[in-house]
Amino acid sequence: MTKKAVIILGLFVGLIVVTIIYLSQSQTKTVSPLGNQKMASRPTGEKLETYYNDCGFEFHYPQSAKVVENEINDQSTYANLLISSGKNSGSITLLVTDTDYETIKEYLDDEKIATGQAKVSDLKLVDVEAKKIVFKDRETVLAIDQGVLFKFEIDYQTAKDYWQQAENTIVKSFAFIAPTQDQTTIDQSGGGELDIIDEGEEIIE
Repeated sequence: MTKKAVIILGLFVGLIVVTIIYLSQSQTKTVSPLGNQKMASRPTGEKLETYYNDCGFEFHYPQSAKVVENEINDQSTYANLLISSGKNSGSITLLVTDTDYETIKEYLDDEKIATGQAKVSDLKLVDVEAKKIVFKDRETVLAIDQGVLFKFEIDYQTAKDYWQQAENTIVKSFAFIAPTQDQTTIDQSGGGELDIIDEGEEIIE
């Protein structure tokens, strides 16, 4: 066999070896357990419910939670809500009340709320400037608009991830809504019983 033939044969064998190595590596990547783990770790979305308040706002919240309207005993408070979950410890409270403070900084300074050890970030509640203050075991979201304070307090307890996601959903979906026509009519009439007209029941098969 000539020297030239030996060289050509060597190159051919080398090409075959490289091809085999490449194909084996490609197959390994295709069945990689790491890829399966990433797919399995993706969070699944939870169905949402919508809460509407008569004073003119609404928001979405996880279906696994519930919203309770606490009793209001003063005219300066528009809403006092408790959001809790039977499956997760912790809660979110929302207080909507009149305030004399014009800025969140004034509120924090006067209420002596120390934020030195907390992470403070800016966000928006609808189109209103707001602050998120994250402590080790809780969060507070504050917004002031036209003399009204919106105060969310998130108590993690043992379900930090759940309540952080719930708070994110509530704040991002929060919207100001004009009272419905029915509610406006009731308010203007001063309350009282309503006449209910039965227009029949539609059955959909």
